[in-house]
Amino acid sequence: REYSTAIKKYLDNNHAIKVPKEQLVTKPGKVSYLPHHGVKHPRKDLRIVFDTSMRTDGKSLSTEIYQGPDNLNAMVGVFIRFRQEVIAVIADIKAFYHAVRLDPRDEDFHRFFYFNDLYDASSPVIEYKLRCHLFGGISSQSVANLALFDTIERSKQTGELNSDEAELVKKSFYSDDFGRSFGHVPTATRIMLKLIGILAKHNFELTKFGSNSRSFLEQIPSQARLPWDDDNPIHSVLGIKWNYKLDVLHNNIADVIQGGPIETKRKLLSSVASVWDP
Repeated sequence: REYSTAIKKYLDNNHAIKVPKEQLVTKPGKVSYLPHHGVKHPRKDLRIVFDTSMRTDGKSLSTEIYQGPDNLNAMVGVFIRFRQEVIAVIADIKAFYHAVRLDPRDEDFHRFFYFNDLYDASSPVIEYKLRCHLFGGISSQSVANLALFDTIERSKQTGELNSDEAELVKKSFYSDDFGRSFGHVPTATRIMLKLIGILAKHNFELTKFGSNSRSFLEQIPSQARLPWDDDNPIHSVLGIKWNYKLDVLHNNIADVIQGGPIETKRKLLSSVASVWDP
């Protein structure tokens, strides 16, 4: 039932559709089927993972599609700029890959099987197809990042952001994670509210806002911000714990040594990498 609910979200959000009967038969070599399975996370809903690396006759989507260029910003640079100024801001793009549509000509290469009646395992198994980029897709990261940066570049042409503002926000993303700092609350509020609107027009939803400034957060729509918790004021920023109330970056040493005593160089290196491994 949990798995079917996850599939239903794909259909409800138009991220996948049933393949129309008249489109079931395609030309040879113009269709591909993806196996899928669920991955559970203690703090999140079950996620469906589509396996693009499984081969048929030696080929898979991962072998036949170019990965695309690595256009990610350097993680260390994003992290340092996040704590460069007084007002720190973090945010996240919701379902980043799913926000970017596949070329309609490529949809048939992203077919998968599931029950016609999602919650009835005795109903016929039918064909569905994805309409968006997916987690695990070899080109998803490159394509989604390009779409995000293109959206920001277009905002300069429309006059919504000036060149300095556009460059600032472009350098503030590491994939779907946003991290930046500003000198003043009014500056942070002005730029971030503009960015929310710009991205929303292009199907990107900027959400999960966090900050060390309550006055800034109060300017952000309530549904788009993380709750301020005085008792446990901890957010994760690119893998590092951040106490936004005290404005302190830290790590829980108990997490680092939970595997027992560090007796060898190998264990030591592994423990150090678990603190932060960009």
